[in-house]
Amino acid sequence: MDKLTEIFNRSLQTGYVDKTISSDLDYQPELLVNQKNPPKKVLSSILHELENCNQFYISVAFVTTKFRQ
Repeated sequence: MDKLTEIFNRSLQTGYVDKTISSDLDYQPELLVNQKNPPKKVLSSILHELENCNQFYISVAFVTTKFRQ
């Protein structure tokens, strides 16, 4: 296995299996949500990553809350 694959696999283990595993933060999975404090927008995060990559795959899911009246 090449070095990049090892780094990526280790980061996935940290994100999905055991958070105590030490790995490269740049490759750890992250849940993107809009938040007020500290201010962070999903769109800003996506644009930043797109500006710094050679290729990408995107998978999305939208969760909404239905309020009862």
